[in-house]
Amino acid sequence: MRFKSLALLTILAVCLSGCASDSVLLPIAAAASSPKSTAGEDGQPRDANGVIVPEPPIDIHLKPGESDPTLAIEGSNRVISSWAKADVEQMIAKGLVPDRLQKDYKKSIKREEFAELITMAAESLASDNTKMKLIANENKFADVEGMYHVEQAFSLGIINGVSAAKFEPDSNITRQEATTMMSNFLKTIRKQGLSSAEYDFVDKHSIASWAKDGVNILANAKVFQGSDLGFRPSDLYTREQAIITVKRLLDFTGTFEGVSVRGKVYVKLSNIDITKKGARGDDPTAPASNSMNLRSGVNYVKVGILDNKAYISDYADRLSDSLSQDTISKIQSGERKMTEGNLTIETLGSDYLIKITW
Repeated sequence: MRFKSLALLTILAVCLSGCASDSVLLPIAAAASSPKSTAGEDGQPRDANGVIVPEPPIDIHLKPGESDPTLAIEGSNRVISSWAKADVEQMIAKGLVPDRLQKDYKKSIKREEFAELITMAAESLASDNTKMKLIANENKFADVEGMYHVEQAFSLGIINGVSAAKFEPDSNITRQEATTMMSNFLKTIRKQGLSSAEYDFVDKHSIASWAKDGVNILANAKVFQGSDLGFRPSDLYTREQAIITVKRLLDFTGTFEGVSVRGKVYVKLSNIDITKKGARGDDPTAPASNSMNLRSGVNYVKVGILDNKAYISDYADRLSDSLSQDTISKIQSGERKMTEGNLTIETLGSDYLIKITW
């Protein structure tokens, strides 16, 4: 045993002596640095074994409650998928993407975020967006205080709440919900040439009945497309997907001249607020703003205020794209309540000159 101990000590001494030299032996894993991905002759990124590194697919199939694992990668929050990069960067350059949405592009977009994105798009196309902003919202959601874009999108009939009092701004949007909001926008500006003919998605029977019209309109307009897997209506909708489809929506839409308040009462933007002589009763020669004072609720639109009673005939004329000439004549002759189709029209209320309910 004594000899064995001496032998072990001798071996240890030799090792220590060798470690003091310049030829240090490193562990195998540390001795060679891991080779990084490089581009092959065809320009495709390849890993250390020469295998092409795949890019993310155009549609990531997230289900409600799932999170995108790519968000855990350090520094990935500013990376745009290659298929979306050009369109996203173009939208950013035009000032049509909110700063807070210029990151985490593969993250599911929320209801409130999408409302801001589509409202910014609408304002960019309006012939006079300052007048569009004059439409007020009387239905205040308890969970969206201070979110002007939600209120405007609601006033224009682009979005609805989950109830009269709640909007659920932080809920994620599904693909079928997104198409419904975009088709609502096309309807509110009265875009011509829309087709709701059934689009032959392989999973068309899984699209909710309330969403089918919007899905078909957007698919026929080539704004929102599916894949070989179908439309996948319940899949979540990412930020970059939202940005590029809103860009397609802008390209398809073009400039518009009017809007339908709550998607029901169409008014030309030029008629919402008119500056002209005689608009202010105290001085018929002075130019003044004669605003319609449009306000919207869940199922009504109010026009004017009682103090402007002298202008009720003028306001009625400005509603000629929504009301028949017969109804307008009744308003101008002093009739207080009438119906037209599913609309009920009342005049001279405590806080309005004309109120249209459905």
